[in-house]
Amino acid sequence: MNRLHPKSAPNRFVWLLAGALCASQASAETAPLPLEDLQVFAETYAQIKRQYVEPLDDRSLLEGAIHGMLRGLDEYSAYLPPEDFSRLQSRAAGELVGIGVEIMHEDEGVRVVSVLDDSPAAEAGIVPGDHLLTLDDEALDDWSLAKVAANLRGRPGTWVRLDVLHTGAQTPEQLTIVRAPLRHGGVRGEMLDGRVAYLRISEFREPTAEQLRRRLEALIQAGHLSGLVLDLRNNPGGRFPSALAVSDLFLNTGNIVSVRQRSPEAGEEITEYPAEPGSLAAGVPMVVLVDHGSASAAEIVAAALQDHERATLIGTRTYGKGSVQLLIELSNGGGLKLTTARFYTPKGMPIQGVGVTPDLRVEAAEDGDDDTQLNEALAWLETSAG
Repeated sequence: MNRLHPKSAPNRFVWLLAGALCASQASAETAPLPLEDLQVFAETYAQIKRQYVEPLDDRSLLEGAIHGMLRGLDEYSAYLPPEDFSRLQSRAAGELVGIGVEIMHEDEGVRVVSVLDDSPAAEAGIVPGDHLLTLDDEALDDWSLAKVAANLRGRPGTWVRLDVLHTGAQTPEQLTIVRAPLRHGGVRGEMLDGRVAYLRISEFREPTAEQLRRRLEALIQAGHLSGLVLDLRNNPGGRFPSALAVSDLFLNTGNIVSVRQRSPEAGEEITEYPAEPGSLAAGVPMVVLVDHGSASAAEIVAAALQDHERATLIGTRTYGKGSVQLLIELSNGGGLKLTTARFYTPKGMPIQGVGVTPDLRVEAAEDGDDDTQLNEALAWLETSAG
């Protein structure tokens, strides 16, 4: 084993780093710090500081190391500087102004996962699958996802200029979009053909389940119900308790979802969330519409209703965002967004990176004038009722 001598510069850095980590290690039963690996880290740090072509300050180097450490875990874990962490906390509290897109890093760049209904982005013609190339004339190649998201938000009435490469297009379109307050958790409902209840959830927020229950009860009282369509397309997810409550509206029994996480004391912990007795529209044939923009909480609901054979899924495979991120504040006012758990369907299948496969695959119409997925859902319900 290599002996560490505290007099050399890299080794002094190792001892300082080890000391800084001792406090966080003392409260958890973890393996001893890997001092040999820390020495390699310190040597690399020293060589970069001494020989890199441009001078670098210690804070930039250390923040870069933290970013790299988290980026190597998964696409959702990240380090957030103080300003970005504050914005994310405000967003979690529902105080959000922006253009209304959920984004994700992919090999091709910054991809739009979903677009909120009636948002500035939707009005500008941005759709899931589009790629953002520039923001206010700056290329996004080296931007972190947190930085892109932070710059898409801002004060109401201010504007952002984007170069957007639409799905299937060869050249980007430049769009100037005015930021606005974003409404979340809205539920729309109407009767189709006088007999089918159509319910649309744009995002899962605290009041969503109660809004959905009231809408559906009103539609049931309006007349004879022969079918039910729950539209979760382009729904980026939202609050986990809301997904449980929405699923429970249509299930009498059984597990809704399992959450698996690691415990320092017990290893892997599995928590199941069972449905409570009682459901709405029991016995009424049901279709859930999904697509690649359906993510997270939307996937939990879709998988639960599919696995318990309460609904038929129609559309395309969902996004595959089946993990839980915890916000952890750090001493400098910044924070970590760290993946701490993953979701599994009632049948024990993972959602993360896999998504939920529909029972009937139907692509959306390219021209957007005809809702082929909804038409297929209505045809399926008519056959089931007959």
